[in-house]
Amino acid sequence: MYKVLLVDDEPAALEGMEIMIPWKEWGFTICGRCSNGKEAINEIKKTAPHVVVTDIKMPVMDGLKLIEYIRKNISDPIVIIVISAYSEFEYAKKAMEYGVKYYLLKPIIEEETLGILKEINKELEKRLGIKDIEKDFDYQISANIISKLTKGKYVEEALKNKLQQEYKSKAWYYIHIETGTKNISKIIEIADKQKKTKKYIFIVNIAPTSLGIVMGTENKEEVYTFTKKLLKDVLDKDKFGVYISIGNEVLDILEIRRAYTLAMKAIEFKPFMKSSGILTYEEIKDKMITYEFERILYVETLFEALRNLDYEKVDRIINKVEEEFYNKLISPEIFKMFVINVLYQGMRLMREDEENYKLFLSKYDVEGLSKSHLTIREMKQILIDYSINIMNHMDNLRDKKAKGVLYDIEGYIKSHFYERITLKEIAKKFYINPVYLGQVFSKTYGMSFNEYIHKLRIEEAKQLLENTDMKLNEIAQHLGYSNYSRFINKFESYLKVKPSDYNER
Repeated sequence: MYKVLLVDDEPAALEGMEIMIPWKEWGFTICGRCSNGKEAINEIKKTAPHVVVTDIKMPVMDGLKLIEYIRKNISDPIVIIVISAYSEFEYAKKAMEYGVKYYLLKPIIEEETLGILKEINKELEKRLGIKDIEKDFDYQISANIISKLTKGKYVEEALKNKLQQEYKSKAWYYIHIETGTKNISKIIEIADKQKKTKKYIFIVNIAPTSLGIVMGTENKEEVYTFTKKLLKDVLDKDKFGVYISIGNEVLDILEIRRAYTLAMKAIEFKPFMKSSGILTYEEIKDKMITYEFERILYVETLFEALRNLDYEKVDRIINKVEEEFYNKLISPEIFKMFVINVLYQGMRLMREDEENYKLFLSKYDVEGLSKSHLTIREMKQILIDYSINIMNHMDNLRDKKAKGVLYDIEGYIKSHFYERITLKEIAKKFYINPVYLGQVFSKTYGMSFNEYIHKLRIEEAKQLLENTDMKLNEIAQHLGYSNYSRFINKFESYLKVKPSDYNER
């Protein structure tokens, strides 16, 4: 690798040059960054760079004085690239007097820089009498080229030839790794440790939640041993979901895109995995993802159970839907549509409660879900959580409503308890489900509706016995007991005394 020293008094310019220009791809590595000529001289003495890229106008010591010093005091020839603005062209001409052949105008354009790097690479190769790519076909150069090949991007024939010569007589595999969270750095760290024990392993295509590993080997089993150990090490360190797919082998590193394509086809089946694991193209090559699903039927059935607050039935329906998707290999996108449909329908049930409606909107990000790449199991968990919350909310809402109506019902009962009234009649009169009213009644009063009626009647019987001369059979009839014996039994059961003995206590 040829060493490059960057010199500029603007930190942003230094950072931009280092990041935007693909130095390593063309055999260069940054050996230092300096903010003026004086710093650069000290760095040159320490690192002996092959190339110095310098601005002209800088404090302490400008670029021209730095170039002059290099030409007069450094015996090893250093290639100098001058960076200048249009207004500094006179300075650039002065630099040329010191034998500077390369200069770039601000703002720097990547294409122009690449052209210069190619020329300098050839110049240094010729001057130093080495073929850098052959002598030091650096790991990062290889990884960059392989990454481009997997994505079908253009790679110069010279670089492809060097790569092919360097890595022949091997079978090559593409291993794709995905995680549902942005913990990819941990996987890279673990893969890096394993990579050190193998010569032909390259980490490529790094993204926030995925990466690729290209592996060359003469033993196919070595790929599976490596992948299984990688998965185990990752899961031992952190329990987040990890999904790995492996494409078929290719016998030429230049054909690695085919292995990449097959690995990406295999990872399409990730949503059907119930836990972290490894998929190979061989396993899925004869399988077909379908898009047929009775979505509307299941949505209606699920919402009937939700409205009835039937937690067990909701759980059964969701599990049945999940199993159908796994067994029939129905596209996870269809499952996602099903979940989103349920979320939207559920929001309608929430609209009358504005505060909780907004909370649900913020908690269940439908737009985010539509763009996600979750497994069926992960989406199922969202659906279960959502359904439970919806039912809990509806239960609380009904309780609030029922308690409000219960006040009116209580007043009505106290005015009509001596009549032959039933729970069904009350529920019908106040537009409430009789089963639900019975449940709320028991929860609120600690007794059933009928027991409450009897309690009111016996309390009234006490008052009549204490304050009137009415006979027992008259009281029983007045309170709505057509069966005199039933009145006696209820009175005695409630007060532990016979009505005939009540006033004699």
